[in-house]
Amino acid sequence: MDKQEILKMMGNLPEEVYDAIVQSCYEESRGRLKELKVILDNRDWVAAGRMAHAIKGSAGNLHLTSIFEAAKKLEFSAKAGQAEEAQKDFDALSQLIP
Repeated sequence: MDKQEILKMMGNLPEEVYDAIVQSCYEESRGRLKELKVILDNRDWVAAGRMAHAIKGSAGNLHLTSIFEAAKKLEFSAKAGQAEEAQKDFDALSQLIP
């Protein structure tokens, strides 16, 4: 889906407003990733799943599909307590958030 389609789906949101919201989402997600790293290191699977879910939700609302899918994958691996998979998923998600 291209940006113009996204803007239309969001009620003809002006591009500069969308860009500002996306930038804010990235900043918030970077902070969440720092917290998530600590949570994963402590093997708190419930908290990790919740944090990944929050990132997924923000990305989904803005139609940031790659981030949404990566966060979703991390959410499920964390909730399942799959330490190795969750770490791989965390690393993949981290690469998508500049």
